[in-house]
Amino acid sequence: MSDIGIIIVTYNSAAEIGGCLDAALARDAETIVVDNASQDGTVAEVLRRGVRLIANSENRGFAAAVNQGFNVLNNPYVLLLNPDVVIQTSLEPLRQACDLTGSA
Repeated sequence: MSDIGIIIVTYNSAAEIGGCLDAALARDAETIVVDNASQDGTVAEVLRRGVRLIANSENRGFAAAVNQGFNVLNNPYVLLLNPDVVIQTSLEPLRQACDLTGSA
């Protein structure tokens, strides 16, 4: 497992989240989905892939959901993704950029 964590906040994203999760899982990053009370098949798509899930009973909003994800990840690097994003390359260049002098 890499030192990069991925947080995906979602709400009613069943049609999009599958590709996002498949790509994230291929990057060997710890991935967590925070679902804001979706009423479609979003939770089923997440569970089908065995991704860690926080399923809220109400829509807590984006910022609160991000904070929930941060509270359970212990990674020094965290990438926030929308559920319609499909990562197409390695995350390593992003991690390296974070370590450049003056990047903080």
